Amino acid sequence: MEKLKIEQYGNELYDALKGNYTIEPISNKEPASTIEDAYAIQHHFLKKDWKMMDQRL
Repeated sequence: MEKLKIEQYGNELYDALKGNYTIEPISNKEPASTIEDAYAIQHHFLKKDWKMMDQRL
């Protein structure tokens, strides 16, 4: 999966968490995605969350 899509999906997950809403499973949108893609999306999501936490401290 392209880096741009990984960032897009990571941002979608982050926005859904902060906005308290659900999104369609990424595997429905990207059926060819791999476990490595999932970990990359998760990494982007967590990196964004940590960055926001650092700004609050």
